[in-house]
Amino acid sequence: MIRAVESALVAFGVLLFTVPLSEFIWAWRKRSLGFLRAALCHVRLQLISGRYWVPLLSTAAILFLPFSTAFEVPAVVVFTLCIWVSTMLRWATPPTVLLLGASGGTANELLIPLPAVFPARIIHLLKDKYNDPSRGFDLKLHTLFSHSRTSGSVSWEFVVTQYLELCEHTLVDLRAQSQHLERELLMISGSPIDIREKVLYLVTKAQLEDRPEAYRRYAGRLCLSPDEAIRRLRRGK
Repeated sequence: MIRAVESALVAFGVLLFTVPLSEFIWAWRKRSLGFLRAALCHVRLQLISGRYWVPLLSTAAILFLPFSTAFEVPAVVVFTLCIWVSTMLRWATPPTVLLLGASGGTANELLIPLPAVFPARIIHLLKDKYNDPSRGFDLKLHTLFSHSRTSGSVSWEFVVTQYLELCEHTLVDLRAQSQHLERELLMISGSPIDIREKVLYLVTKAQLEDRPEAYRRYAGRLCLSPDEAIRRLRRGK
């Protein structure tokens, strides 16, 4: 029985490890010679955004392990190492898709289906209404553990600008509005054409019918449903 549990623990750890490893290898092959530059830029943005606690906590767990009785169980050691390596890989792998939108609404809900673009990595700066009981617990966890929000020491505009250049695709959810989103749209409109052309905009059919002139400038880059946005992101168009 104990051996079965240990085998299951090792298998689960390896399974968790394969996901970020696949993302890392895919990003490396996709970016080729530009991978190292992209990875260093991403890590720098994570550090200045105050996201250094991710590698620190995982590394602390590894350093503490030899002083624990769990160190005597090989399966636990293998599982812990898998978690540490997967955490570091995921933290350091440069993202492919930047998600922009109004926090606490429909943009957050995209975090549930967007992993369908795997092995492409997604990054966002959204927050959720963590105290709102009507918001699903899974949605709050998706937001909490996948965001790259900045601390007070760095401008979020700077981080968004850097990721607009770094990511190969940007998805902007226009189904809800906010002041920050309006600022991000201005940042996109003022960006070079190569950055503007890799942006997709998600709207509803009703929005498009009510104000067709407002979205005319996004012609060819509009998505009328999350499924359409995911399909286009997977195709790279």
